[in-house]
Order: sequence, then C-alpha cells, then structure tokens
Amino acid sequence: MNAEQQELVAKLQQSMGLQQNTPVSVSLQSPNSGIMGRGIVKQVLSGDTLIIRGPANRGPPKERQLNLSNIVAPRLGRRPGGPNAKPEDAKDEAWAWESREYLRNLIVGKEVIFVIDHTVPSSKRQYGTVFLGKDMETGVNISEAIVGEGLATVRREGKADLGKLPELEDAAKAQQRGKWGPDNDKHIRTIHWSVDDPRAFLEKFGRKPIPAIVEHVRDGSTIRVFLLPSFHYITLMISGIRVSIVNIRNTNSAKNFPFWPILIT
Repeated sequence: MNAEQQELVAKLQQSMGLQQNTPVSVSLQSPNSGIMGRGIVKQVLSGDTLIIRGPANRGPPKERQLNLSNIVAPRLGRRPGGPNAKPEDAKDEAWAWESREYLRNLIVGKEVIFVIDHTVPSSKRQYGTVFLGKDMETGVNISEAIVGEGLATVRREGKADLGKLPELEDAAKAQQRGKWGPDNDKHIRTIHWSVDDPRAFLEKFGRKPIPAIVEHVRDGSTIRVFLLPSFHYITLMISGIRVSIVNIRNTNSAKNFPFWPILIT
C-alpha cells in the first residue's frame, strides 16, 4: 500500500474501533472514493478490470466493477457489433489474452480486499487497489503482481506516489518479461467470432471433449465460451435439462424455461 492508502486504512480502523491490520468490510454499493471493502471476484474482464460481488441476500448478490489504479493492460478484442464498432476493435493487442488469463487464474472465485482510490464523475468508473486474501498487509497486491509479470503498463504521467509499481515494471523490462519481450507478434490471438459453416463445425467437434474457457453464464443452461486452442467463440446450450431463471424486475420470483435446442452436446 502507498502512504495515502495506509493512512486511510488506519483512520477507518480507528473510527470503527478495530485493531491494526483488521480487515474492514463495507457495502459494495457505496460509490464513494476512499471506501474500503471485501468481496469475491466473480469475473475478470481484462488484465486491469474485474467484477467483485458481495454476499447473496434475498436475491442476486450486489456487484461492483473495478479498474485497477495506475496501470493499463493490453486491450482484448471485442465481439463485433454496435453502432460505433470498428474492425480493429475485434482484434487483441499483444499479450492481452495472457494478461487476462493470468489475473483470472490468480483471483477469480477468491476473496479480496479493495480500496476505491477515485471515481470518474462523468462515467462513474471506479479505480482502486485490490489485495488477494483477508489481510491488506500480507495479501498479494494484484496490480504489483501483474506489472511484475510484464503483463500491464504503469501510468506514470503526473503520478507522485506509485509505490513499487515503477520498480517492478523496470525489472520486467530488464528481464524482457511478457509484453516487454521480443516476440509480441506471437501473442496475438486469431479469434473466430462466428462459425461460417455450422454443419461442418458440428461434424468436426460434436460429441468430443473440447477444452474451453467460460466467458459468460447467461443462465443455468446457457453459457458463452472460447474453445481452445482455436478460439472459436460460441454460445453453448446444454441439452436435456430445464432451468428456472430469476426475473430481473422481481428477484423474488422465477419462471421456467422450456427445453433449449441442442447446439453441441
């Protein structure tokens, strides 16, 4: 932690009558800067952005999207579509996938402590520091970890107190780790956002085990995945089951879906 964060933690602990190093838990819904909280990492969107959820309480748990302060990770390609979409938006920057996967493997599904450093008034986007574990003093600083692997860049412009980040970035550059290495062109995915010939695709992959990364769980029977190593992006409907979904307008009610058709079983 930098000096400002240490001072914040001490003040929060003192105001709540806690001993030093005692984690503080607050609502995930508070938008204020300087807020400290705890939650479970639900999803990693990129090497510098994650979604943290709180406990479930009479409905789906509250969530917060948090961008890591003072660093920027390589940009992942996005699925084509939308009025302002550009062709280059669908392509990864070098090391974007490795950056996201490093962070996902490190923290998804695990408990973290976070501090909101600041909020952008116009967009309400929040930036903060995240620590893996239950104690900020001994937990892993996620920003330091990913910068040390050469998978994110430190934002140095106009920053006075960046802690260990510049030193870690300089070490990664010297060791040619991650994006600072010489073979960046080999670390850009070729993404297949659609299947040109569904019949041929099914004949090739149908009823065969395929490694995949789950990108999104739409409901209890429908997921969106990247197949590996081909990086086909597909919507997979699980055959032979029926699930209930939560009505987003009324979290206390649910309704049944009919059986979904089979895409791949």
